Amino acid sequence: EVPRPGAGPTPGGSVSASGLTDDDNAAVVGFRIVPPDVNGDIGLDDVGNRIYIQYINVIWGIFNDTGALIAGPFAGNSFWQGFGGFCEANNDGDPVVLYDDGAGRWFFSQFSINEGIQCVAVSTTSDPLGPYHRYAFAVTPGGQNDYPKLGVWDDGTTGSSGQSAYT
Repeated sequence: EVPRPGAGPTPGGSVSASGLTDDDNAAVVGFRIVPPDVNGDIGLDDVGNRIYIQYINVIWGIFNDTGALIAGPFAGNSFWQGFGGFCEANNDGDPVVLYDDGAGRWFFSQFSINEGIQCVAVSTTSDPLGPYHRYAFAVTPGGQNDYPKLGVWDDGTTGSSGQSAYT
């Protein structure tokens, strides 16, 4: 990838963390879920520290580059508190977390299983604790968007400075 002015490269993948567990699911949301549907990404926080965010089933947490949990675990639907609708009310999982190194933003998503809604939260800064732009997309009305595949890329419309796009 060609470096963009003002955007640093995605940090290397050398963080090792024990990660969240089914016990954490039980402690945060009151029940256990198997399998864990582990998803995560390495990125930078709002002061430039390398962090790893892991999202399993219906909880997520932030780890520093030594693997220590530094925030969380939080309920997966915490991104949509105050947003209303199914994304706030339901915490159904199939999580996705991505770090957009071009924009310095965090991208989170989970589905609302019986409504066919894909819930998306994109941080307004590089601070993974928010605030967030929040969205609810009707993907499969009345059904479920099981195991969604989402990505981040430079859409190529603004030259070398790039503009992020999500799909």
